[in-house]
Amino acid sequence: MPERGHLPPELAQNKFFKESDSAQVKYEMLRLEATTKKPVVKVCSEFGYTRKTFYDTKARFEKEGMAGLLDKPAGPKGPRKLTPELEETIVRIKKENPKYKVPQVYDALKEEYSLQGAELNISAKTVERVLIKHGLHTPRVKKNRY
Repeated sequence: MPERGHLPPELAQNKFFKESDSAQVKYEMLRLEATTKKPVVKVCSEFGYTRKTFYDTKARFEKEGMAGLLDKPAGPKGPRKLTPELEETIVRIKKENPKYKVPQVYDALKEEYSLQGAELNISAKTVERVLIKHGLHTPRVKKNRY
């Protein structure tokens, strides 16, 4: 199978086309299929993409235009475990108990969640980050020993 996301030889020789520009490669793939009515499987083979990628790209292009051809970063798009409600609970516990340090806030949070029958799936470090974000905790600066 050809390498993924490349231009066919007739386009690759043209100085206008950049093989490293995946948006341009995807656009040319869509354009070739639309103008020549070649079977999708042949077009995909020429450009080094799967049919699934072709149809996903086509759908994104139809919905978003040229912006839909740009590569999107993979992975989560935001915090997955830290919900706004959980963040509010952390802040509330700290405000109700201003003398609590991070481990004590974390323990109180775990206790509150266990009483509700829910499982707490964040770390004490996440609790510390929330408290810092809300100005309720200042991290200790480690002193250089040398």
